[in-house]
Amino acid sequence: MGNHTLDFGGVIARVLLCVFFVFGAYNVSGYSYYHWVTSDQLQPPSEHVLQIAVAGALGFGFYTIGDITRRSLQKAGVPLISVMFAAFAWYLVEADWIEIRTFEDLVTAIQLTAVAILTFGVCFSFLHYRLGGVKQVEET
Repeated sequence: MGNHTLDFGGVIARVLLCVFFVFGAYNVSGYSYYHWVTSDQLQPPSEHVLQIAVAGALGFGFYTIGDITRRSLQKAGVPLISVMFAAFAWYLVEADWIEIRTFEDLVTAIQLTAVAILTFGVCFSFLHYRLGGVKQVEET
């Protein structure tokens, strides 16, 4: 069958998966898929094929994580959790726990909020099953 526990390692793996996709697509450091594709340097045609393949992998990853989040939180849960994490991020800024001085800081804060929402979504499916005893299955 499989291991039916969500331990700390499982949560960390889900966090790292979401961080990989969100910050791999774009980050302010300049080392991301966006910066690779929009680079001014002349690139060989073989690299364009690789960029298309990586776009497919990123798209598949975002689709999978987004679909898991949408299915586990359902229609009303996604906006509610989004508002909850956005309000929490806003509180951290207002309480001066986090300082946003530049546009790059703002982009990073928004990305971390998106990571929190997606991570909650991929973890909630397991929690919903453990608390309610109801498994979520694919619709046919």
